[in-house]
Amino acid sequence: MKQRRRRPLLFLDTGVPRDIEPEVNAVEGAFVYDLHDLEQRARAGQQAREEAATQAWGILSEELESFQREVHPGGADTPVVAFRRHCEELREEVLADGRLDAEAATRLLLNRLLHEPSRTLREMASESPEEKAQLERFLERLFRIDTGKGKNDR
Repeated sequence: MKQRRRRPLLFLDTGVPRDIEPEVNAVEGAFVYDLHDLEQRARAGQQAREEAATQAWGILSEELESFQREVHPGGADTPVVAFRRHCEELREEVLADGRLDAEAATRLLLNRLLHEPSRTLREMASESPEEKAQLERFLERLFRIDTGKGKNDR
């Protein structure tokens, strides 16, 4: 060890049975690793990588959720996009009938767009006076319409 200037010695004992005596570990600066030691190190490294991967997936999930909240605040964009897609499909259906003039086409499109919402709104408004008042306020706000009603008229 004096000749090696205290640089450590590493022995890898791959023999079965062992070729290097375990007492070599007692020599200062000498290290003996057998197959069992190497297997334990490999498993520890694998476990550490799996834990790091689990943490990384957790961070990735959190960041993805944060990004989605920024892109779609309140989660409102998905229904809005679906609604716009639905309206566009109805528009394309009306335009596909090339026999209609502009007035007939727009009237048909409006009827198709408003039929189901109107039916549903009438059903909801008939449930209670409070529900009806809420729906009226919602529609006024949604379509930016002024019904001329004062707050005391509701």
